Amino acid sequence: SGLTRNPFLVESEIEIPDHLWLDRGYPSVPEPSCRQLIQVIGPPGAGKTSLLTHWRQTEPGPYHHYPPGIRRFRFPPLANIAYWDEADRIPVPILNLTLKRAAKQSATLVCGTHRDLSGNAQRYGFEVITIEPSRISPDELIAWANFRIRAVQIDTDQKLPLELTKQHASSIAAEAGKSWRRAADLLHIWAAKQVNRFSFDATKRPILEVRSSIDSEM
Repeated sequence: SGLTRNPFLVESEIEIPDHLWLDRGYPSVPEPSCRQLIQVIGPPGAGKTSLLTHWRQTEPGPYHHYPPGIRRFRFPPLANIAYWDEADRIPVPILNLTLKRAAKQSATLVCGTHRDLSGNAQRYGFEVITIEPSRISPDELIAWANFRIRAVQIDTDQKLPLELTKQHASSIAAEAGKSWRRAADLLHIWAAKQVNRFSFDATKRPILEVRSSIDSEM
């Protein structure tokens, strides 16, 4: 197939290397100590965590992901710049008290959230910047897919062994909406099917089996 593996396997690492990063025109990296709350609001799989960790690679600061359940009852980390993921899960009394403390030190807070936190933050004098990821476009999907195909290509001097057409990209983008997680699932299946059309071993079993990452945890 010319590939070391399916390009759309879900990785356990949350940090995305620069050669796989797709620039979607987001603002530049937030600056520390600005008494700002930058909230990235979107549905699951929209790239909130990826954006937070991408920024954090340039402007380091403590990061905490808030899980559901009792483990969400803990105070978020504070610093000149701090990253809170799934911040909508922070209990309101803990959130408000931490925002009050953060305001006193003019911290910059970068939050991934499903809920608008501006009311809470503005109460303590934070400037709020809201970023809402847009729906995935076919062109973005093709560019993103090509990055990932190139990354696992055996001979990078050759043309890409898989080609995602504009028509098929449009179909996947329409189904995925804002979710890169869903797009990756669909592309994973597409890539496996493409390879299985021409790649069989001596026992006639597919070299790449069709596997979906829908149930995988991100």
